[in-house]
Amino acid sequence: MSSGGSGFDEPTDITDTAELAVMVRMVFYNFAVKEDLLKLLPMKAHTTDMPLHKLSAITTDEAPAIVGNINGFIALCKKDKSFPNFLSYHCIIHQEVLCGRILPFEHVIKIVTKIVNFIRAVPLQHRLFKALLANSEEPDLILYSKVRWLGKGKTLSRFVNLLEEIKNYLNSKDKTFAELTDSCWLVDLGFITDVMEKLNNLNLELQGKDLHIASMIGSVNSFKAKLGLWISHLQMKSLVHFPNMKKMIGDIEIDLSSFVVNLQSLQNQFEKRFQQFTTIEPMVIFFVNPFTCQVNVTKMAAQIAELVQALQMTVFCCCFRTVLRVSVQERPCSIPEKTSPPVHGKDKATGNARNHHGIRRPSEAPYLSLGATPRSPLPRLAPLTS
Repeated sequence: MSSGGSGFDEPTDITDTAELAVMVRMVFYNFAVKEDLLKLLPMKAHTTDMPLHKLSAITTDEAPAIVGNINGFIALCKKDKSFPNFLSYHCIIHQEVLCGRILPFEHVIKIVTKIVNFIRAVPLQHRLFKALLANSEEPDLILYSKVRWLGKGKTLSRFVNLLEEIKNYLNSKDKTFAELTDSCWLVDLGFITDVMEKLNNLNLELQGKDLHIASMIGSVNSFKAKLGLWISHLQMKSLVHFPNMKKMIGDIEIDLSSFVVNLQSLQNQFEKRFQQFTTIEPMVIFFVNPFTCQVNVTKMAAQIAELVQALQMTVFCCCFRTVLRVSVQERPCSIPEKTSPPVHGKDKATGNARNHHGIRRPSEAPYLSLGATPRSPLPRLAPLTS
């Protein structure tokens, strides 16, 4: 590897030996990309004996000891002169998850979790509730877990889809929740459900194999642009992008300014957390589509001209040598001898074979006198001038 990125977590095996996982990404002639685990290298001594001059990037996780601006790992590495200039960025998917946590809707999540746990905690109640869902498209409620990134959105979505069945079941059990009849709480439920579904869709776009940084940054930028669109629609009291919220509101007149503020906070959070990608975004844009990237045209034109001239000289030399040899082989030189008439057999002076016309065979034909022989390359040509 000429350069690479490293993960600075320290996984060890059962013998307390640190294992360095070496990943490799290969690009084939048809631009197909394959990424796989190349090897596990045991580091039996210190784990600091690594070729730092090959380091190009460091990806971090949520640990404060890693991402601290003053005493964090990245900050200390940038202050250390033994480290080269490297790029540092946080896990993109984890950044997206952290952005969604700033929405102040814990009062909704708390009640939803309480109702779901009440139904699914007792096996008998769970079976009776599932019997009510015989004709429903949704099979069951989903338990909420904070450690699952998509859990909140899926739990809320399933809860909203089964809201009527939940109300009927709770009424049959004489169990009441005042929030299920509160219009304001239901509107909040619809809003946070719609927003979490959109965040989950973005999360799924950022997952999977063979994804490169250009497509991931494009997905994030697209979502930030959509946030601006949703904010403008809410300001105009249009709920076309919030179907669950629209269903909960119905014909009720409600002030949407608080939801606009929440989306603006989410937008600011995206701008803040993905600010570190602004340093590499121009390079990414250039590689994706160089015609949309603003560059120094004079400098770029000079570099391209030098490259094209070098390529032209290489192609010209290769083509000239190929045509020269083909021409000589197809049309061998015919130089009659002045001292002796052409005869069939061998030339008495040189010993080369002749045909009945007195012409040397093509295999014995000499190359043109341009300084090239079958065993010597063509001489270097002067560069072309415009």
